[in-house]
Amino acid sequence: MIKLSVASRQLGLSMGDTLAITEGILDFESSIEKQMQASVMTGKSFNLEQARMLAFAGDHEGALKNIVSQLGTEQEFLRMNAYHRQAMADMLGTS
Repeated sequence: MIKLSVASRQLGLSMGDTLAITEGILDFESSIEKQMQASVMTGKSFNLEQARMLAFAGDHEGALKNIVSQLGTEQEFLRMNAYHRQAMADMLGTS
């Protein structure tokens, strides 16, 4: 839990946000649909299968790291328009 807390803080997330994200990606049907929508809207290919497996196994820190590795840099995120940002948030089950 300490490692997860540190990883969350490094990304500017609360523990609650992190747990909501990992729980959100475990809603397989909805998560896969939103993953596909985000991929189409942003033109980036997302595959959260590994993150889902890690979250299912209780490795929330590993799941978070996998997700972050796919999202890109902060500068890339900031260059996205509001619709792309919202699609990525929906994919992760957060706002």
